[in-house]
Amino acid sequence: MITTSQDQQSICAALFYFTIFNLQYLDRELETDMSSKAIEAVLLTPELLEIILLHLDMTTLLVSAQRVSRHWLCVIAGSTKLQQALFSNQ
Repeated sequence: MITTSQDQQSICAALFYFTIFNLQYLDRELETDMSSKAIEAVLLTPELLEIILLHLDMTTLLVSAQRVSRHWLCVIAGSTKLQQALFSNQ
């Protein structure tokens, strides 16, 4: 099969855009994966989770936050600051 210079340019352009599109997609996937790992690392660090939870309203902290996971329940139960915030407002 004989292709012209214009056909070759079209094929190269199509491959170029296909490659760019795939690289952008992979970059977004990697970025999302890294973001998820960073969020997970923060939420699994008791000191950081405590700081975040201190910004919740006390009803949410008392009723909902403790039901998220056993880890959160243990952090809330074991945190002096969170216990003071929960029971000093009642």
